[in-house]
Amino acid sequence: MMNRVFSAFLLVGLGYISTQFGGFLLKVANTELEHEEVVVHTPSARYLEEIVPPQQLLNRYNANNFLNDNIEIIKISSAVISKEELTCLATNIYHEARGESDLGKIAVAHVTLNRVNSYKYPDTICDVVHQTVYSTWWYENHGRLVPVRNMCQFSWYCDGKSDKIDPFSQGWQDSVYIAMAVLVEKYNDPTYGATHYYNPRLANPQWAVHYEETTTIGNHCFHRM
Repeated sequence: MMNRVFSAFLLVGLGYISTQFGGFLLKVANTELEHEEVVVHTPSARYLEEIVPPQQLLNRYNANNFLNDNIEIIKISSAVISKEELTCLATNIYHEARGESDLGKIAVAHVTLNRVNSYKYPDTICDVVHQTVYSTWWYENHGRLVPVRNMCQFSWYCDGKSDKIDPFSQGWQDSVYIAMAVLVEKYNDPTYGATHYYNPRLANPQWAVHYEETTTIGNHCFHRM
């Protein structure tokens, strides 16, 4: 009789221990799962810094940093920009409109992009900016591509004057900022699709009477083909 009682007590005790130990294992498993979910779905601040580049916000005072970085592709928010294309656009703004207001610089940037988007012009910013007639004499005798003077789409590229840029000037800093801001679509086109412009105080191009005038901004009169 005593053996039966002891056996029953032993079975009940083992069952209780098994239940408690099983519950403990289940609790440990759930704790580990919860911890894993926290790691996966709630990354640390450091992890966020690693997957989100610190230079996400573009402003006038950090624009040059993007050009100075040792990278060829610039990412700002969802935009992806070639450093070479950005440099060409900023250079065009600098030489064509560094004395203009921000709106004047934005207008020149959009004219450049309007040409890129037109089937009548090259497909890249750099090719549009450097579009010209090259001297056959220079190429045949010296193997160099030299623009024919005053035969460029943008006059600064072949006007015989220095194209040197002062990288520390306000004009260059503003030009880089405007170029990048237009490329990330921060500013709409104030020229209404213009592909040409000129300064009426300095020039009177024949094409002006054949193209539709869209607006005047600063010293430039804008036209659309």
